[in-house]
Amino acid sequence: AINWQWDGVVKNYRHDGAWEFQLDVPGNAGWSWWNAAGKDTDGAKTEHTSPDTRPGKTAFVQSSTAGYFGHYYVENVASVLTAANGGIPAEFDATYYVYQGENDITAQVNLGGAGLYSIDGALAATCDSVTDATQNCDNPGSIKTTFEDVDGFEVIAAKEGLFAVIQEDSGNELGERQFITKLEHTGTELTYMFIAMSGGAYNTRMGGGVGIPEGTNGGGNSHEFSGVIDLSAMLAMQAASGSGGDGGSDGSGSGHDAAPDGPVGHLTKKEHATTTWYYAAPNGNRRMSEMEFVIPAGSGYAKRMAEHEISINDKQIILNLQAHNLENFGAITAFQADRGGQIYMWKPDIPGMRRRNLRAAIN
Repeated sequence: AINWQWDGVVKNYRHDGAWEFQLDVPGNAGWSWWNAAGKDTDGAKTEHTSPDTRPGKTAFVQSSTAGYFGHYYVENVASVLTAANGGIPAEFDATYYVYQGENDITAQVNLGGAGLYSIDGALAATCDSVTDATQNCDNPGSIKTTFEDVDGFEVIAAKEGLFAVIQEDSGNELGERQFITKLEHTGTELTYMFIAMSGGAYNTRMGGGVGIPEGTNGGGNSHEFSGVIDLSAMLAMQAASGSGGDGGSDGSGSGHDAAPDGPVGHLTKKEHATTTWYYAAPNGNRRMSEMEFVIPAGSGYAKRMAEHEISINDKQIILNLQAHNLENFGAITAFQADRGGQIYMWKPDIPGMRRRNLRAAIN
């Protein structure tokens, strides 16, 4: 941290606190701040940080547009803050674990039978006959086997551990890529499971004028997956007090559910240590009037803690997509909007992670 606070007077960039990063790290002569390509050359940048919300940890994962990402563990936070006696500590000790360097990931990508490109003569000439999303073609003739310009990055806490959604913003001519991986400290390379791709100058759907809303696509160009929200804890429900749940002899209704009363509502059941939680799903069998949300409104801490109790394949995750070519046509222009895009509700289906069948869970 730097000792800087705005004094209320507007000044030009010469007085910006960012110049401090040209200097040695305070208290450590000869140490430099971690810049991409030194002090005088532009380069890739670090992008999103996403918290590790496991109890007892002060940690986060950070990505880079260079294509690497890693885990920072900040140590002894409480004792350092206590020693600072209300001031700003000079430093915290930390450990960095790199999950992925700027290295070839093609053998680590699991496409699951998807992510195939449609090849024609022009595309073959400009992107060197790249056939699937294990590779990135961010410019004609520029084939990347690494991650390229990781932008959106979000850690998803689940019952099985920590996962990360990885979203590129590289200008991929064939369609921007999005993956999910399980974050593990096993010393082995991670596996990147393909979620989706979208957009691209040579994307055949974009070339065919597909756009939402209709009539907004003026030609192929970049899309950008950017933004992830885990809604699972916010939507988790349990039997409401006095709803008839068999919460024990006191009739509190705080425990397990009563017998199904018909296919009203959309809920699937999953057992927990002290209660029964439900997640929105098709073909449910419990009345919404008998349910209440597990997490009270406004409790961010409770939301984060509940996320650890929900299996990854029971998650409901919002994925945001910006479509940069849906910009100057149709309804986008008529309403003077910035650009088009979509918001997806995604339910993962990761191999090896159990998803409880609705009827099996109920019975």
